Amino acid sequence: MTADPPQTHYATAEKNVHIAYQVFGGGPHDLVFLPPFLTNLEVWWELPVAARFFTRLASFARVILLDKRGMGLSDRLSTVETPEEQMDDVRAVMDAVGSKQATIFGMSGSCAITILFGTTHPDRTTGLILVGGMARYLWAPDYPWSLSNELWANIVDLAASQWGTGFMRQFLLPSRADEPGIKEWFGRYERLSASPGGLATYFLNISALDVRAILPSIQVRTLVMHSKDDGFCPVGNSRYLASHIPGAKYVELPGRDHMYFGEDGDLVIEETEEFLTGARHTAAPDRVLATVLVVEIVAGGQRDSQLSDVSRRDAIQQFIQAARKELDHHRALELDASVDRLLATFDGPARAIYCAQSIVRAARRLGLEVRAGLHAGECEQIAGKMGGIALRVAAAVKDQAVPGEIAVSSGGPQIGPLGPLSKRELEIAVLLADGLTNRRVAARLFLSERTVEWHLEQIFSKLGFTNRAQVAGWIAQRMSRSTV
Repeated sequence: MTADPPQTHYATAEKNVHIAYQVFGGGPHDLVFLPPFLTNLEVWWELPVAARFFTRLASFARVILLDKRGMGLSDRLSTVETPEEQMDDVRAVMDAVGSKQATIFGMSGSCAITILFGTTHPDRTTGLILVGGMARYLWAPDYPWSLSNELWANIVDLAASQWGTGFMRQFLLPSRADEPGIKEWFGRYERLSASPGGLATYFLNISALDVRAILPSIQVRTLVMHSKDDGFCPVGNSRYLASHIPGAKYVELPGRDHMYFGEDGDLVIEETEEFLTGARHTAAPDRVLATVLVVEIVAGGQRDSQLSDVSRRDAIQQFIQAARKELDHHRALELDASVDRLLATFDGPARAIYCAQSIVRAARRLGLEVRAGLHAGECEQIAGKMGGIALRVAAAVKDQAVPGEIAVSSGGPQIGPLGPLSKRELEIAVLLADGLTNRRVAARLFLSERTVEWHLEQIFSKLGFTNRAQVAGWIAQRMSRSTV
């Protein structure tokens, strides 16, 4: 699990049905999130990309996330629920958290209930956000965009024989369907959201919904979004919604995933933030490719021994000033400067090499000896600061240089020869060697814990190892062989 999920609570709705919900975030706007047809509050947080989506929502809104009746952690039912009962679930949860008004975010199969709630309770609705939705759930001659009867039947048939195997990933998240861990997560998502019979009951519920007649009566601000190449729910559905809702804003996204956290997830967040607050903030990249320079002042060298303590201290101060001028001239980002070390990153290797050469020459002019290491690789941006494996690799490369020299790695995010490991496996191996648990590795690399476990199995298999200590020893050996 990549993050501890918020605490799950229960609200009591009509017919004494218990609705599971979570509340997180401290923004000034309440946002009630109605998930797609499959849902489990706590399983969402086990997938890093979904957890990141909700974390970003919480940066500008108080998010109220719930499991629909019959799904996930809410009461499982064997009866057909009416639209009125499903709307009452939303009201019950809003009452439980003290939310007088909220924007209702409906995803996929929840869009119809979102529309019904907005028209039935306009006094409690500040806006509607409809993502990947439809106005009618069965095909009709005057509504050809809904899921075909054949697709509905195919899903139900597959559910009967493959439920819990992760088969839904091919329909809902095709861009990541073949990534390690995704199939396993979707299998767990299917099993803990509903049973095959529960899915069939849900489809029976929504198949009767047709909200086309009430679209013109929507009185609140509405944002409609849909991925252009969504293969599960054709984009014509949302085009229809937007064209029949007065004043609706329509945003057509470029991707193909149906899930809200898919390849268009950041765009969904940005549009939602602008809709709620009037402004948007683009997500800062979690990783950037950079060339890292580490410079170390070598103590006890021939030049150094000729300087008094005072002279050496003055020389170091002058050196740091001269080095900073070179960093500024070569457009570097200074990360750290101390009495014996300088750390910076560059957006290209050529500037880094020229800068390193200038810094070495400046040290010589001042009677100091330095050694430097350069490595190009992925750096992580954490809380506005640069970190990650590339910085440690650059430091290891620096250690291979003799005074007055610049050591350069063989390029790319590697430590010496990669051997049989992929670059992702090497990243994980380095973090394991640093003593990180699987959970911390998953959080650092934005992977699921299950994916990290899968990679660890591959590492053991490829290297012929049986434990993490052997991996740590292998990494230490590779670091000692960093290419100069």
